[in-house]
Amino acid sequence: MKVKIVLFALLGTLALAGAAKASFTPHIHQGEAEERTVRFLHSEEAGWRYRSEGYVDCNGGRISNISWACRVGWTGSAGCSIGRVRITNEYRERGTIYYDAHFIGRRC
Repeated sequence: MKVKIVLFALLGTLALAGAAKASFTPHIHQGEAEERTVRFLHSEEAGWRYRSEGYVDCNGGRISNISWACRVGWTGSAGCSIGRVRITNEYRERGTIYYDAHFIGRRC
């Protein structure tokens, strides 16, 4: 009898811990994805900083609750570039959301 009580208590604790972890998943929305994509391009892509024309399109780019892909393109003095930027939210410390971004593209 005591073993069953301990077992149920342990399973209940594990279930609550799993639910608490799921509630801290950092979701991302389209507006956040656009803002973070532009911020990433300004800091990492020199061609974006000195562009004459460009666009960021995040419509329909949802991959999952924590990841978004945005189509980007720009022209500048060095030619043009097109591709996708993938933004992923993550927790490194409790209560602080960080994001990871990477550009996959090509020159056109």
